[in-house]
Amino acid sequence: DDSVSHLTSFALMYEGYTTSNIMANGAPCEDTSDVIAQELMSLPPLYEVTVSGSDTGVGDEGCSWTVTFLSVMGNPELMSVSAINGHMSTGPGHSVTVGDDYSIIRDTIAMSQPVGFEGDANLIQSELSKLSTIGTVTVSPASAVPDNFGQCIWEITFENKAGDVPTLEVARSGTSLFSTDAELNSGNRIIVTDNTVRGTSEPVSGDFRLEFDGELTGYMPFDASSELMKSSLDALTNIGDVSVTRFGPDVNRCYTWDVTFISDLGPLPILVADDLDLEGTVASMSVSKATVGDLPPFDGPDYGSRVVTDTSELSILIPELKQGIPYYVRISASNSLGTSPSIMPYPPFQIPYPQPPFPPSEVSLEPNDGSTLAVIIDAPFHDGGKDITSFRVDYNTQPFVQEKQRVSLTCSPQPEIQSVTTSATDINEVQYIVLDSSYTGNGEVLEVQNILCDATGGTFGLSLGGDTAYISHDADANDIKESLESLTMIDEVSVAFNNGKTTACAPFDGLAVGDFSVTFQSLSGMTGDLPLMTVESSGLDGARHVGITTAVDGDAPLSGSLKLSFRGAVSEAIDISLANNELANAIDSALEALDTVQQGGVIVSEVNLANGGFEKIFRIEFQGSGVGGNVESLVVVPEHLLVLGSSADAFVLSDGESYAARNGVESVTSLVGNELSGYFRLRLRGHTTESIPFNSSVDEMKARLEELPNIGQVDVQMSGPSKEMAYVWMITFLSNPGYFPPSARDVDSLETLNELSTSVESDASASIIVDTIRNGDDRLQGQFQVTYDDGHTLETTRPLQSFISAEDLKLELEALPNVGQVTIARSKSLVGYEWDIEFTSCTLKNSFEVCNDGDLRPLVASNINLEGCGSPSLGVTELSTGSGSGSCPHLNSGVCSDEGTFFNGEYPIRHDIKQLSLGTSYYVQVRLKNSLSHGYRKLSTPSHATPQHNPPGPPPPVILIESTSTSITVGWRKPTENGGKAVSGYELWMESF
Repeated sequence: DDSVSHLTSFALMYEGYTTSNIMANGAPCEDTSDVIAQELMSLPPLYEVTVSGSDTGVGDEGCSWTVTFLSVMGNPELMSVSAINGHMSTGPGHSVTVGDDYSIIRDTIAMSQPVGFEGDANLIQSELSKLSTIGTVTVSPASAVPDNFGQCIWEITFENKAGDVPTLEVARSGTSLFSTDAELNSGNRIIVTDNTVRGTSEPVSGDFRLEFDGELTGYMPFDASSELMKSSLDALTNIGDVSVTRFGPDVNRCYTWDVTFISDLGPLPILVADDLDLEGTVASMSVSKATVGDLPPFDGPDYGSRVVTDTSELSILIPELKQGIPYYVRISASNSLGTSPSIMPYPPFQIPYPQPPFPPSEVSLEPNDGSTLAVIIDAPFHDGGKDITSFRVDYNTQPFVQEKQRVSLTCSPQPEIQSVTTSATDINEVQYIVLDSSYTGNGEVLEVQNILCDATGGTFGLSLGGDTAYISHDADANDIKESLESLTMIDEVSVAFNNGKTTACAPFDGLAVGDFSVTFQSLSGMTGDLPLMTVESSGLDGARHVGITTAVDGDAPLSGSLKLSFRGAVSEAIDISLANNELANAIDSALEALDTVQQGGVIVSEVNLANGGFEKIFRIEFQGSGVGGNVESLVVVPEHLLVLGSSADAFVLSDGESYAARNGVESVTSLVGNELSGYFRLRLRGHTTESIPFNSSVDEMKARLEELPNIGQVDVQMSGPSKEMAYVWMITFLSNPGYFPPSARDVDSLETLNELSTSVESDASASIIVDTIRNGDDRLQGQFQVTYDDGHTLETTRPLQSFISAEDLKLELEALPNVGQVTIARSKSLVGYEWDIEFTSCTLKNSFEVCNDGDLRPLVASNINLEGCGSPSLGVTELSTGSGSGSCPHLNSGVCSDEGTFFNGEYPIRHDIKQLSLGTSYYVQVRLKNSLSHGYRKLSTPSHATPQHNPPGPPPPVILIESTSTSITVGWRKPTENGGKAVSGYELWMESF
């Protein structure tokens, strides 16, 4: 038999599982494909396959089926097949034939794997790597074999995609319901678990700028469009026209830009990228030269030169060039000594294209008669490359004005405001006033000092408190008393001799010398335990020895008064004999009465010495903004230190000074108030300020910030200080380099470098934080369109970038079918752009000439996707209302316009405007025309003229008609201009010469 039997069937086997029998020739090959697919997907290992079938093409009704294993990763084993036909069967095997050599039935079914279609063992990895947004991945199984349930786990590592990658999502084949959990056709499930390890790197963001030969562009975003980069480079004064093409992004939002220098020739300095404002993990930029520029050789087949010797003509027309080819020019000067180096213009080339003709070099206007004006048209500088075929004379009783409109794109951006705040822990200054005393508490005891004097004559001196009393060696008790009471600080003493002595001094008699005791009854400014008197014995004779000892130590409690000073202000006197609690209140009141201490600025409390002691100690805590931080020390005013008592003294402890009580157990230590000092720095992206002092002025903070290249102008307001000398600076970002409008920028939060310290050594609380008070609006971006309605058609430009240049907007508008030639000037303000559009001339489009003359309809600017900058708005205003040709109902066109045609191309051209009104002023403009269109207009000189009656013009030259020896006959024709009246006569002159 030469065809596959309709009774033959086969079964497929895969990994121990067998399908039902499938008819080999029971249906078309394509239909059997669906049966095979259904049978295979019923096998547990194969839940998703596709099968395609086709005729073998050999005329035996055989089929060829291709099976794609979608649910098997790697290269699966080759399936086996068994075949059945009636009572005959064969297989399993990779190739089986049912029937033998002698049977009518002999059908073969074979399995094979096409070369190049082996399964990919890394199927998940290879399929994921095909995605343009994912980068390189590594897929590895968590274990070499499935678990007891046949489950597999694959770990996917994103090798070069930065950051915390969004969770992968899955969907069953044939559906688009993606999620992290999907049920497959087999009933199995696949689940995606995110953040097994979270990526810590960051994709690129931020800004950059470019430098060319010392000039810097403004900052551009990391994903700057090709138009924005071109605009930024074109804005540099040392660079001409460039072309920019952007490629990307890659998986980390990185881009590549190709910059072609069109106007700048030769080897150029390489662009330098400032990438310090880029953010991301190790974000950087590099620049390389793809092509090194070269200068024109000026020796090619089109090379030529001209020598100009007429120095009054500093221009030349270069004819016979090839259309559409860029031509480069250079020029040098020469004199009798030599030739200068040559220089090229900027831009260095021009491309010749046919153009409308230049306007006439001059248009003169003069009255011819009462209804006619004569227009005289001089030749243009150039005909535009095509022969001038005609001219047009337009006239009106109103001045000609070209329509001028302004397209405005403005916004009201809110600038970024951030606050910089320093702070430290509130630790109040604590000082102590110590009223020291050695008083023992046994009541007042008078001091007694004993004086021994061994001398035979002369005088000696006793001193106390800086004063000296001189006493004779033989003075008695009254003499000694009077002398001592003459001292300033001694009010009263009593003197008693000892050991039977009766004079102040006596020579040693083997038992004793002069011996007397002084009891201090009353002293000024001193009580209690007194210092020993000092002696001056040089005035004595004999042994001249005087000794003083304390016989009874004096003792007295604290008394007297003192005054305290703080920041130069001096308190009232304070009575220190008061009880401790009263004295604490007295000190508190005295201090708060000072101008330098606000009410409630101090808290004064007594220190209770639990282990005894009669000194008085008071703790003074400074609180409140006026006396906060590390304050100056209180001062006991020396001239008002009038404290009395045993060893009495008064002093202040401050700045960590300590005092150990006389009881030997207790002590007090003053505390320094916490106060900031030192410096800090601020950083915006990759740029860091110089050090800023903790108490920086507004001007200094402003100067430090504006020194950063990525910050323009800021306004700084300052508040503070707090009692810890902390401040708040409010910073408003008024302008930002490279952003437009300049104040529009959502500024990254300033970062701080803290170099602050506090006056308390153990305190580490000095901090500085930055808060965003108001997010700045984003820069102006997006696109808009401009539409023009000429009354017949409505035409709209392509989407235009928000920053489109005047040159590019001119190209876009002139590309519209209903717009002729325009002149555009773009200006920038602090709140947007303005494009002034003047409709200037005509253009031939689709065989029709387009001239936008007269009072035109306003352009319409429409927003496509403008954003940022605080709600951008578009508007169109008319700057100059156009005025064109007037209305002339007597002409066929109804328009005051005459079209004239050349025949010989000779200049000047004379044209008469006729049928005008006597005494009415007319304004005139002239355009020349070649095969392209009319060119730019030329207004007449004078700008207007008035038809009026004039004398006739001269007749043509006299001609000789006949002559004799004594006479001649001459004749003439009528003048071509009669001045508005019939010629009434002629006058002929003759002269022999």
